[in-house]
Formats: sequence, C-alpha cells, structure tokens
Amino acid sequence: RGEGATRESFANLLADLRRLSARVAASAATSAALQQALDEKVAETEALRTALGCRSAEVATLSAQLSALRARATHAESAAAELQGELQGVQQAGEAAAREEAAAAAAARRA
Repeated sequence: RGEGATRESFANLLADLRRLSARVAASAATSAALQQALDEKVAETEALRTALGCRSAEVATLSAQLSALRARATHAESAAAELQGELQGVQQAGEAAAREEAAAAAAARRA
C-alpha cells in the first residue's frame, strides 16, 4: 500500500511538473510575442522621430528662406520709396522749369 501511494504521489508530482512546464512555455511564448511587439513599436517610434527631425529641418530651412524674403521685400520697399522721392524731385524740377519757361516767354512777348 505504501508503494502504491508513493507511485500515485510521484505521478501527481510529475503531472504538476508537466502542467507547470506547459505554463512556463506558454509564458515564454507570450513574453517573446510581447518583446517582438515592443521592438516593432520602438522601431516605429524611431522612424517617427527621424521623420520629425527631417520635418524640423525643413521648417528651419523654410523659416530662413522666409526671413530672407522679408529682408528683400523691406529692401525693395526702401528702394521704391527712394525712387518715388527722386521722381517727385524730377517732376517738381520739370514743373519749375516749365513755369520759368512760360514766364520767360511771357516776358519776351511783352518786350
């Protein structure tokens, strides 16, 4: 009777060991799947970080180009204002010359 109980107890322990071994194998498979999913997310995050870095560089380039265009526009506005001033000076000189010529012609007619 003692030998049969020992065999049954040993069989129960062996069955428990097999169940635990199956659970460990299932946990290892789950862990491996989770690790793979994590690795994929890390790779995706790195790709997004790289893309964001590229976008940041593009934004910086566009910002620099915009600043350069604004500087050129300001320079062009200044040049246009200067030319407008010169044009007004020429027009005023022309009007003054026309008045002088008219006055000289009137004086010549009176003389």
